[in-house]
Amino acid sequence: MLREHEADFLCDTCKFPYWFKQLPTELQTQIDSMIFANDNKLFAIKLMKDYLKIRLYDSVDLLRWRFELLKESSSDKFTCDPDTFWDGFYTL
Repeated sequence: MLREHEADFLCDTCKFPYWFKQLPTELQTQIDSMIFANDNKLFAIKLMKDYLKIRLYDSVDLLRWRFELLKESSSDKFTCDPDTFWDGFYTL
């Protein structure tokens, strides 16, 4: 679990991998499965937010970072079209 503002000194390119590695392996696997299935985006965001104690917007950005990483490295594992992953999902 992160202390408040622990990764604030890191740039975005560095903080997302840092944050994701702080999650237990089981949680990482669960979140990846949700991404591959295009399922439960809000639940994945809540899991990361609650476990890491980060801001909501940061957890959305973390999901977006993880999605992009998986899209590049494991696009064959998606059970849906990765290009439609964010359809119907809006943030402020």
